[in-house]
Amino acid sequence: MPSQNGGSCLVQRKCTGKHLPTYLTIDCLPFKAVFSDPDSIRGSYGLSDTRNAAHGSDSDDSAQEEIQYFFPDFVCEQWRNNEEKYFHQSQVEFDSDLFIHRIKK
Repeated sequence: MPSQNGGSCLVQRKCTGKHLPTYLTIDCLPFKAVFSDPDSIRGSYGLSDTRNAAHGSDSDDSAQEEIQYFFPDFVCEQWRNNEEKYFHQSQVEFDSDLFIHRIKK
């Protein structure tokens, strides 16, 4: 749970073990990440075990529950069926005014 005002974003990537995205880092504990991966989110902004600045779900089921907590209107299955392919094909662009991704025309 967030401890103060901040932003939440949803990042999707299929990965396991050493293939975790480098922005998150393999070390879950910020005091380790500061040394092992200082440019990661946890290495840069994590404060403690419970205030580690980022979270990665351990399974699809956990991810769906956690996504619903922060983004109650987001429907994972609808996104997978209708929009995911555009992200994988680099056919989206970020609208910085509305802070959303749009499918390129």
